[in-house]
Amino acid sequence: MCGIAGILRLDGGQVDPGPIERMIGALAHRGPDGSGIHLAGSVGLGHRRLSILDTSDAGAQPMFRGRTALVHNGEIYNYLELAAELRDRGEQITTGTDTEVILAAYGVWGPDAVSRFNGMFAFALWDGERRRLLLARDRMGVKPLYLRRTPRSLAFASEPTAFIAGAGLDPGDAWIPSPHLGVVHDFLSRGWTERSSATFLDGVTSLPPAHLLVIADEGERLVRYWGPPALADDDRPSVSGGDRQQDQGMVEEFRDTFDSSVRLRLRSDVPIGTCLSGGLDSSSIVTTAAELQADEPDRAHEQVPRLGFHARFPAHGIDESAYAELVARKAGIRLVHTTPNGVPLLRSVIPVLRAQGEPYGSPSIDAQYAVMAAAHGERVKVLLDGQGADELLGGYDHYLGARTAGLLLAAHPLDAAREFRAQVRRGPFSAGSAMWAALQAGLSRDAIETVRSLSGGRYGIRCAGPLSGETAMVETQREPGTFLASRLWHALSTRGLPTLLRYEDRNSMAFGIEARVPFLDVRLVELAVRLPDRLRIDQGVTKAILRRAMGGRLPQAVADRRDKLGFAAPQLAWLTAGRAEVADLVRNGQIAKRGWVTPAEVDRVLAEGLTGGRRTDHLWRLFILEAWLRMLWPDVPGVGGRSTWEAGLAGIQHQIQPA
Repeated sequence: MCGIAGILRLDGGQVDPGPIERMIGALAHRGPDGSGIHLAGSVGLGHRRLSILDTSDAGAQPMFRGRTALVHNGEIYNYLELAAELRDRGEQITTGTDTEVILAAYGVWGPDAVSRFNGMFAFALWDGERRRLLLARDRMGVKPLYLRRTPRSLAFASEPTAFIAGAGLDPGDAWIPSPHLGVVHDFLSRGWTERSSATFLDGVTSLPPAHLLVIADEGERLVRYWGPPALADDDRPSVSGGDRQQDQGMVEEFRDTFDSSVRLRLRSDVPIGTCLSGGLDSSSIVTTAAELQADEPDRAHEQVPRLGFHARFPAHGIDESAYAELVARKAGIRLVHTTPNGVPLLRSVIPVLRAQGEPYGSPSIDAQYAVMAAAHGERVKVLLDGQGADELLGGYDHYLGARTAGLLLAAHPLDAAREFRAQVRRGPFSAGSAMWAALQAGLSRDAIETVRSLSGGRYGIRCAGPLSGETAMVETQREPGTFLASRLWHALSTRGLPTLLRYEDRNSMAFGIEARVPFLDVRLVELAVRLPDRLRIDQGVTKAILRRAMGGRLPQAVADRRDKLGFAAPQLAWLTAGRAEVADLVRNGQIAKRGWVTPAEVDRVLAEGLTGGRRTDHLWRLFILEAWLRMLWPDVPGVGGRSTWEAGLAGIQHQIQPA
């Protein structure tokens, strides 16, 4: 895990080292263990190093092989297997790094080498012989890579705000950072981010996951090298005979693949820890890692978690620590608790906002930030986490509604009725809630937009002026498969997971920590998306296959859990305690001064925002966007609430800032 940045002069001019140095300086938190820059005429590559594999100077970047140079962020988990295959082909591998394996693989297989990598990665490779630049990103988009273009140059970086530091890429670059109106609109009105390649900074885009951008003298190509994989087409609620045996075979295949995924993510030359909420996902990772270590200890280049990190808010009734302690005792690890304080509100969110660099959707991100801070305090540089399991296996309650709706749309009314009754009997729903969840899931997009437009702001903040009619959302094609399978793939690729991965990358890297996500191993993803619906949601029970696969590993109380919290935080309590400073900030603040939201709408959101539910989400979005605007553009004239903003900054200016 590292920070990377660079510039390619498309006009053949000489790269100025100044912008690269400033971009790399802005990414110093991502790589506290070293830095390097390579300049070669029209190309410049920069790197900040976080040492995980082969911590010696041999792993320094940029790394070279002949006339090929590479800067790399992330990990290629199957680097040992690839290194062995490359040696069999006569290639020399002299370090213990995955970075050298990328270079050697490119020398043998060219750009197609990327399809052989199992990992999370974003890299820039300059082939001096062929005068081409390759920019690549992993299949699920765990590791970020952002782009900015001028008529003369293409720049890339691990975080969008690095481009602010590196402004002036070439002599003709007059870019002035400004908010992207479509992204701002979608965030305020719907809470959406990452619904396209656009970012909150206008002119900065992200390289799509599973894509390779190749730029050479003859032009450029954007190539999708993976996916979408084939989705499930079996929505039957129950089977018998050979089909039931086939289901059991898939459970065993899932367990074996999950074990392999966890084992690969134990590869490290520095100590690792784990997030441990006490929920099904993180608990499965922790108990699996412990079992693997017990079966085969002391493997080379492999660590096992000794510490688990857990956020809780017992005073607000948000506390899963009893479950987390059960898992910690079973796995033989020590649990470290943290309880972030959201009072005073503004002062507490500014460090998180600086780490994120963009507005974020709820204070659950503050809780995650606190977990990373706790891990940093224990000098842990690698954390395992359960990100992606909910989207992969149908872990959120609203997917129960998608299961029922799918059965109805597929003309299986009796099966839908049985699923409905099971959700009420065994799941989290009342009859009314189960019916509403199914109705919401089955509504078309046009119907949803009609309801939204007639709701009077119930489902989002009503935007005005420059934001009217703006959007950054790109319509995506529904992939063929069952209704549930298509809905889950949309969440994996577009709607939910990309945002969560962005949050985790920024929070972890703010403290120089590599976050690893075993549920997003490509082999596990390709297996899970073709699972029959009944192995994901079965008679009111979510993540059915994971519960079956982990039978005997998890404490029974954890395996039987039906509630779900994740990185929850007391949003309503924090906003209530900070209501005076929130009101001072957003009334006559930048959002209103820019004409994005009318004063009357601001007052409505303030008045309704302390009643709980989605209206409180709206107030949070208004508040955090205003804080972000003040952070990046503090000198807009005529903005009220300046004293509150300055008071929020007081006392933290001289702390070590993570971003």
